[in-house]
Amino acid sequence: MESLIKYAENVFQIPQVSIFSMLLFLFSIKVAKKYFDSKIEEVSSKKRFVVEELKTLDKSNAYLVEQVFSERYGYLMNYKEIVYFLRTSRPSLNIHLYQSAAPYFVFNKTDSQLKLHSKNTVRALRLKGFFFMIGYYAFSMLGLSLLNIIHELKSGNDSSFLTSLFLIVSLLFFSAMCATAQIKTEQARKLLISIEFDKS
Repeated sequence: MESLIKYAENVFQIPQVSIFSMLLFLFSIKVAKKYFDSKIEEVSSKKRFVVEELKTLDKSNAYLVEQVFSERYGYLMNYKEIVYFLRTSRPSLNIHLYQSAAPYFVFNKTDSQLKLHSKNTVRALRLKGFFFMIGYYAFSMLGLSLLNIIHELKSGNDSSFLTSLFLIVSLLFFSAMCATAQIKTEQARKLLISIEFDKS
């Protein structure tokens, strides 16, 4: 490896720092690929697990049904919620959406129906999503703007630099929170559309 680096440095006139950077980049890609491949295999194995378990599972055993779906989706739903989603036309998609959208819904156990919380409406979801999106862009732009000028503060007061650094991290954190919240409202809206589609 060392001889290869020296060869590249001498023949192609590439600095060692650049060579190490490229090797580190390639190594990072390899590690990332291995990680995502393992995640894909994990999801596939969970799917196979659910399929095999459902073949022999006593459907009346609420606890076992809940545990099987919890293993598959990483989200614990109660038995009646699972039965409700299995009766919809797109159960896998709806359960996936429900993982993020659950805070916006309430499950009525009396009539086994999933409904929006009383304070939430389709219009309210759209407005929330709109404001969360504005918050995302606002916090992102402020954070990135400060990031562009932070190098000018390095030569100045250390406390100002640290304060600015803390502010940048906070702004980007709030930006990420807004993005997550916006995704949840969008998932809730999609789930509501899917539910209404089944009713029609």
